[in-house]
This record gives sequence, C-alpha cells and structure tokens, in this order.
Amino acid sequence: TTNEIILLRVSGPDAIKRLLEIRGASNPSDARAGSIRGDYAKGQNYDTCALEGRLSYNIFHCADSEEEAKKVIGVLV
Repeated sequence: TTNEIILLRVSGPDAIKRLLEIRGASNPSDARAGSIRGDYAKGQNYDTCALEGRLSYNIFHCADSEEEAKKVIGVLV
C-alpha cells in the first residue's frame, strides 16, 4: 500500500451485500453518488488508468464472498 490502512472485519446478515452497496461499483466511474467510491474516487476510472499506464488507488476493498473474505483476512492479519 502507499498509505496506512484501516482493516474492519464485519459480520452479520447480508454483511457482504451491504458493504458492497456502501462501497459502490468496482470501477469508481460507474459508482453511484452517495457510495464511498462514487463520492470520493470519481476521478479513478480503471480503464483510463490502464490506458494511460498509471496506477489507480483503491480507497475501499470489500470481498464479494465469504471465501474471498477469508483469503483477504488471512493476508492482512
């Protein structure tokens, strides 16, 4: 990472689905207003970054399944 991170391990009914809604679309340029990516990462279009050969910055990662969550937690903890 380029900066410090804050790691939250969230559980509960529909936790993944609810966090994905709060996060917004994977590509920030497609994220709706009111989501974290929609409000704070609008200038980060993954396709444009790739074409221009520059990095994009991920301000919010959320696993899309329990299996992926276990892998991510295993790497970061």
